[in-house]
Amino acid sequence: KGITINEVLETFSKNNIKLPEIEYIDQKKSDVTRMILDCTKIQEMFNHKNVSLEDGIKKFWEKVK
Repeated sequence: KGITINEVLETFSKNNIKLPEIEYIDQKKSDVTRMILDCTKIQEMFNHKNVSLEDGIKKFWEKVK
C-alpha cells in the first residue's frame, strides 16, 4: 500500500509540525497519478526494518529541529 502526499502532510500536522500553506492546482494530463516504490532490495542490503510513517516522521523531526 502506498502513502499519499496528503497522508504525509496530515501526519506532520498530527505531530504539531507546522507546515506552509498548501496550494492545490489542477492536474495536468502528463502528471503521474500513482507511483508506489518497492524498497525491498535496499532494505535487505542495509538490514533495515520498516517503521510506521508516524514513527519515521517523529524520528526525522527530532533530528532536524
